[in-house]
Amino acid sequence: MAAYKRRRATRKIKITPILALFFLLLFIMGGGRQLWKIWHQGWDGHQPLGIFLLDRQQGWLLAIQPEQKTVHVWQFPKNWLVTAAGEYGRFPVSGLGRLAVEEKLPRLLPASLMLELGLPVDLALYHAGASCLETAGANLKNCTTSWLWYQGVLRQTNVAAGRRVSYLKLFLFLHRYHLDWQLTKDSQLGLESGGEEYPNGKKLVPSRWAGLGLAYFVDPQLRQEAIPVAVYNASQRSGLAAKVARILKNSGGAVVHVGDKEKSKGCHWLLAGKGLLA
Repeated sequence: MAAYKRRRATRKIKITPILALFFLLLFIMGGGRQLWKIWHQGWDGHQPLGIFLLDRQQGWLLAIQPEQKTVHVWQFPKNWLVTAAGEYGRFPVSGLGRLAVEEKLPRLLPASLMLELGLPVDLALYHAGASCLETAGANLKNCTTSWLWYQGVLRQTNVAAGRRVSYLKLFLFLHRYHLDWQLTKDSQLGLESGGEEYPNGKKLVPSRWAGLGLAYFVDPQLRQEAIPVAVYNASQRSGLAAKVARILKNSGGAVVHVGDKEKSKGCHWLLAGKGLLA
């Protein structure tokens, strides 16, 4: 009887680690699937990406084209005037960044920039400190990767909208590949005087940006799908549907109609091809 009990005890000791290993493998497999799912929810690493970086001195619009391994850069002065989305008024772009931080509105900066430029701005980051380029040995690539990590991934700011995994993927992409950074001259920005209300400000002339979206910001998949889209405005802001339609067109979308729609809430898209209201 004593020998039998010893055998039973020994058998229990051998089974327990096996069960623990089995459950550990199940846990790892489940966590791995979850991580795999999260990783594929962000930027896919192939589609063009629009980023706007902003500090107290200036701003940069980046059109990242992964397939061509190219980054096109446009530099904006801090007194460039931008109409804030959500009826907040018109501000110099540096003031818009401060407003987004103070009010803790992460979507304010990218949404305002998209409507002002008529271009898809996927990510926008604001640095409240001194300009990164003033640091010894710094360049725009180093500043971009630094902001992506500290403000996009670690979220050391209130204006980093979007998934952290997208910032992480882009951070790794910029470190892995040697990209050709091309800076556009200031004379090609298409800025003019802000007028009597803002004598020291600069306004953007949209007509000078007409071909910019199709040249640098088109999403090939969106253009290939070519789903007919109608944009209707049911908000209180006049011209909002036209601005959204301009963003879609500059992204490669097929906009077939722009207008107003009664008894609807917000500015939405009507997918004309399938007759779905989204």
